[in-house]
Amino acid sequence: MVDVVDAAQRARALDYRTSFAVTAPAGSGKTELLIQRCLTLLARVEKPEEILAITFTRKAANEMRSRILAALVDGQCDDAPSEAHKRNTWMLARHVLQQDAAFGWCLLDNPNRLRIQTIDSFCMYLVQRMPLLSRLGTEASISDDPQALYKQATRRLLARLEERTSISEDLQRLLKHLDNNTTRIEELLCSILAKREQWLRHFAMARQSDFDFRHYLQNCLKELVVDALNDCGDALQPFESQLMQSID
Repeated sequence: MVDVVDAAQRARALDYRTSFAVTAPAGSGKTELLIQRCLTLLARVEKPEEILAITFTRKAANEMRSRILAALVDGQCDDAPSEAHKRNTWMLARHVLQQDAAFGWCLLDNPNRLRIQTIDSFCMYLVQRMPLLSRLGTEASISDDPQALYKQATRRLLARLEERTSISEDLQRLLKHLDNNTTRIEELLCSILAKREQWLRHFAMARQSDFDFRHYLQNCLKELVVDALNDCGDALQPFESQLMQSID
């Protein structure tokens, strides 16, 4: 049997009283460790809904749910696996099955009680429970193609051109810069909405009264240009002598 070098760290990550950030290369067993932690937590609650696991994609959420259910099925068998990591999962699953029987969860018959969701579905869950705060008059849903929503938001913004506000002044300045090409403006705004996770945090920083946002953006642009020039210089370095000869 091969010993796992980081066995102590893996065991420590199952301490339900503490939070952990786990980084490891692909294929090293991060998903199984996450499943073991979910099983550890499930064995200590009265309702499975008390445990929330969030993933980025539906595929990852479905895989996690399937693997937890598979672990529970394996836990019904009295024969423990020979491999250490599988035996650990088996033992944790048996603890969950004991909790399942004690509180009547019937998880294998009701797998939807496992709260394994994407970030989007969790946000929708919160919005649906706060109709007044979210100001949504209809039931919220996740859009697989948000481009239409980006266009709607952009056109609503452009409709504010006639207002006498700072927003309309900014829009007029943008229109002038782009030769009154509203189609181009719509394309640009839609493109940055699709990447808002990259700039939204900087926008929040800009709202601080003592923060020079223009200077910050100019420095960011300068760093990007310098990095691009350095990359070009590194790529051309092997041909430096030929380039100098061609210049002479």
